[in-house]
Amino acid sequence: MRFWKQKGSIVAAAVLLVLLCAIGMRVALLGHQFGHADDLGVAATLAEARLHPQTSAHLAEEAREKEARGQGTPRTEAMLKLAANPAASAAIDALAAYPVAAVPMKWTYAPLPFLLTPALIGPQLDYAQAKLLGRIPSLLFAIATLLAVIPLSRRLAPEAFPATALIILATLALSREFVVMSAQMHPYAATVFVATALIWLTIHDAARPALALRWREIALRALLLVLAVYTSYQAILPVAAYLASLALRDVRLSDLSLAGLRRHLPRLAAAVTLGILVGIAFLPAYLFRVRTIQAVNWNAGPGGEFVFTPGGIGAGIVKAPLFLLHNGWLTAEAMLSPSDPAGWAAAIISLAILLCALAGAAIALRALVRCLRAGADWGPLPALATFLLALTGLTLLAVLAGKLPLAPTRHMLLFLPLIAVTAAIGARRLAARLQLSFDTAAIGIAAILLVAALTSFPALWQERTDRFDEKAMAMLVGKVRPDAVLTYGLTYQMGLMPSVRAIAPVIELSDLDPQPLPAGLHRVLLISHRGPVDPATCALLAKRLPDSRAISGNGCPVGTELHPLTAQDGVEIESSQLTRNGGNGLFIALARLP
Repeated sequence: MRFWKQKGSIVAAAVLLVLLCAIGMRVALLGHQFGHADDLGVAATLAEARLHPQTSAHLAEEAREKEARGQGTPRTEAMLKLAANPAASAAIDALAAYPVAAVPMKWTYAPLPFLLTPALIGPQLDYAQAKLLGRIPSLLFAIATLLAVIPLSRRLAPEAFPATALIILATLALSREFVVMSAQMHPYAATVFVATALIWLTIHDAARPALALRWREIALRALLLVLAVYTSYQAILPVAAYLASLALRDVRLSDLSLAGLRRHLPRLAAAVTLGILVGIAFLPAYLFRVRTIQAVNWNAGPGGEFVFTPGGIGAGIVKAPLFLLHNGWLTAEAMLSPSDPAGWAAAIISLAILLCALAGAAIALRALVRCLRAGADWGPLPALATFLLALTGLTLLAVLAGKLPLAPTRHMLLFLPLIAVTAAIGARRLAARLQLSFDTAAIGIAAILLVAALTSFPALWQERTDRFDEKAMAMLVGKVRPDAVLTYGLTYQMGLMPSVRAIAPVIELSDLDPQPLPAGLHRVLLISHRGPVDPATCALLAKRLPDSRAISGNGCPVGTELHPLTAQDGVEIESSQLTRNGGNGLFIALARLP
């Protein structure tokens, strides 16, 4: 308590206020926010896994289907060999008993964020309950991230605590995109937590004596890094950044001799050993991704504008800076804004945070150069600079190679904690240049962000309102009495409504499911949150019918009658409206099949 009083109770109170408001906004959205494929798909997968566990036989069947379609890989071949091994298949079946593995087997998600989710979700829950309970783990990861700011700030700059904590917390906690993603089932809140934890670990190890080859410390860090990777597959990038910081710690330009490198060899060996251990531990995750989805897919943009396409070496050299500047700004604005990123106020706030972050990064890089040249003590700033260079460099390489889009989508939230930390460093230096009290500057920055977030929250609440209501849907299905409810466009809402399933079977139209529809379907309700029935949907419906029929110009069987019942467009599923991935719509049509 004495420490808090010395640093100012007003700043401490501001930290508490921002923390409570940030948690309150997330709790309010928990059951209110609409769902979409990447959110509700988790609940649908777990509910299905309770009824039909993903055993070794199911995985082997998927692998055989891929090979039959000519899509076999060394991974599917290894999966078939594993399934044929009695001991391995028994282990897989034991994991399937508790469906924590069901989500990572179907989605590109790591398993650890879903340790609690299977205990919360079951096929007996109604739609509202499944949404609310299934999102609790993400809320807990978000709260853990916000709380982790306190020890991170203490490690980073104890002499400027809690003002540094206030800026980091306000930047991180009030990010509109992070608020939205904290109240969904997919694990992007867990990704932000892992990134924050790895920054803390980087700074923590910078203040300790050289680890060398102390096996107990290597084993502990190997465990932490493996847990990070199995909490978020995106953590591979910050894990590599942490290992780079560990390997380069205490390196001096004057040590670039055989004797100097020999002295540094134990720490380099420790980093390499950790990397090998993490790589070996990651092999099961690589293997069990039978349904691998390309990283550049939904996040590429409506016209692929978020993916770098050089078009030749010369053109690529010219295009790369413009691509990085333009898309980098769009990504940063969506990530940092406490309000709608389309507004002018959001642009100004995001630019101010980004400029502070760039200043903070320059300060950290200057400290790193000083260490390399003059042999200064290796502290938090040089370690942070090494982490920043490695993470940014690896990401840019992936972007310029076309393996990763630079897009205003949730996968880039990985950088939010790093930007928040460097923004706090830059804001502190700016306050000193302007001869302002850092405590006063921190309170002012937090106040601006908090006011912007709270005043824009009613619009966010309205924008994220769910259009799917189980009671209304049950009344509609009860009135129409279709032979089946067919959902398309990765729409999982209807399958999570027991009262609807009690009236008519709910079947998903998906190009991943080759099974024919049941015979005798003549009146079906087609429902989606993404868009109206189009030729592709009609063609998919025709493909799934049990008998072959002539196809009309719109892709549907000849004689099919389509009667739209409702068509309501909604907002984009991302915080930014630029990605055009579909979202909060409601499209219903009655189809009479011949």
